Amino acid sequence: MEVDTDSTRTALRPDISHQPASTRSLHSVVATEAIKKLVLCLWEIKEKQKSLEHERDSLVQQLNLAYLQGQMHQFLNDGQDEKGYPINPQLTLVRRTGQKQWNYSLSCHEMACKLKEYQRHEQQNGAASYTQGPAFWDVRMETADLTK
Repeated sequence: MEVDTDSTRTALRPDISHQPASTRSLHSVVATEAIKKLVLCLWEIKEKQKSLEHERDSLVQQLNLAYLQGQMHQFLNDGQDEKGYPINPQLTLVRRTGQKQWNYSLSCHEMACKLKEYQRHEQQNGAASYTQGPAFWDVRMETADLTK
């Protein structure tokens, strides 16, 4: 399954999404302009998240550089029992170990390829089954002007 990291997804509330339109109350109907504003707000939030993600990456890079150059030990007091660097009474900077990055043998890669091939075969001939996940809204900016 491909993960779309470039979209904003909002799960539908099950009590509304599974009701037929004819049985929904009139209070759950949202005006067209309100929907447009809601979608534009979602888009703005998505853009802010991207910007903050880039800013976070830059700050983490600077922090790693300061750590590698030994400036962390030089300018900050070490916490007790390697519990990090106390910045102020409420804030502590902790360096956590990274996740394990496994490297497998060629025979293991070959087995993984064979497994994927077998899974595709089962999907195509109907031997495999699947369940459908919950619906979501996907907000994407096209070249069309949404402010109209």
